[in-house]
Amino acid sequence: MTGTVFYPPPRALTGRRRWLAQTAEVEGTLQVDAGAAEALRKGGRSLLAVGVVAVSGEFDPGALVRVTDPAGVEVGRGLVNYSAADLRRIRGQRTAEIARTLGFEAGAEVVHRDNFAMTDEAVLWQALAEGESP
Repeated sequence: MTGTVFYPPPRALTGRRRWLAQTAEVEGTLQVDAGAAEALRKGGRSLLAVGVVAVSGEFDPGALVRVTDPAGVEVGRGLVNYSAADLRRIRGQRTAEIARTLGFEAGAEVVHRDNFAMTDEAVLWQALAEGESP
């Protein structure tokens, strides 16, 4: 069989997600457990504190962070709702425990799915833009 094969993209990267994934400066890293990594990769879910196992770097709310799986492979990048210091205090906790620990709650999500871009998507889109097949 001869012809051209067109691979459909998994989902369009908006300008905002492209910015998050490729051009914005990363200020820290969140390592997540296997369940959180899978939820981000396959389910398009937000990142909750219960899935965070380690925090690296110093950053404020609204900073761009790298999110890695237990093996250290980058899952994606997103804007955090909590500072690094606060995340170190609430990592591994359920949402209901956050306000009790910090005295306030800046949202149920550490990184909301609307503020997250998977690195795998960015790599795929870059390859497609350069005319390569995935």
